[in-house]
Amino acid sequence: NKKLADRIHNDNNDTTQRPNIFLAYYIAPALFTKKEWETIFDTALKELWLPWGGLASISTKHRLFQKYHTGFNNLSYHRGDSWYWVNNITAICLYRCNKKKYKPYIDAIKKASIQEMNTQGFIGHCAEISSAEQRESKGCFAQAWSAATLIELLKEIE
Repeated sequence: NKKLADRIHNDNNDTTQRPNIFLAYYIAPALFTKKEWETIFDTALKELWLPWGGLASISTKHRLFQKYHTGFNNLSYHRGDSWYWVNNITAICLYRCNKKKYKPYIDAIKKASIQEMNTQGFIGHCAEISSAEQRESKGCFAQAWSAATLIELLKEIE
């Protein structure tokens, strides 16, 4: 189904769409051809993309998907919450794979991460996560890997 399974569960490939595929590309881009990665990315973006400029941590079509960060339990933690550092890594991967094709996604992620840093949470710091439904600061409000990956993204594309 043009999806990259990221685990085996009960002896079956688990093709639940998650943003882990972008981490796989970031670490080992030679695993697939550029065309194969584009197919994998296109399929993933259809199920993970959030209109505010991020990715859900599980397919928005999955039965476990949660739109809102709960904050007091893990109901949404790997079931919808959007991780800013993963979003930034995703934009880096999209840029490296095909910066023209994925420009709208790259620009939206960059904008969302910068707006979060400048206007939400602890001003000047990057938060850990956001609800899937809307861009917001949740989790840790001063997350080092969110800041580091935003800096890396900006250095990569500018």
